[in-house]
Amino acid sequence: MQPNLAPKKGWMCVETYKPLRGSTWDEYWFVVDNGRLRYYEDPASRKAMFDVALDNTEISTCGHARAGKFAFRLTDLQQHRKLVLAAETETASLSWAESILEHG
Repeated sequence: MQPNLAPKKGWMCVETYKPLRGSTWDEYWFVVDNGRLRYYEDPASRKAMFDVALDNTEISTCGHARAGKFAFRLTDLQQHRKLVLAAETETASLSWAESILEHG
């Protein structure tokens, strides 16, 4: 993690897989700050729905394309969790991935 990094905040989608229904995309408010990635229901929420330390994570491309989504995979190596995240544009997705790497 680099010192004095500005936090990154904004909307991004998380792919959720549900048996018998397949995968869906849910939009949440994300914050990358102080070496952590958190997401919330909306910007006014105080309690994070998800929180991960970025010092033991890796970012990779997705194994297959997501229709209409610019997605990447975040793997928490310590907790063995994987998230597929997507932004509205390719530029925004790359910016999020870069910010996560810088804060990690």
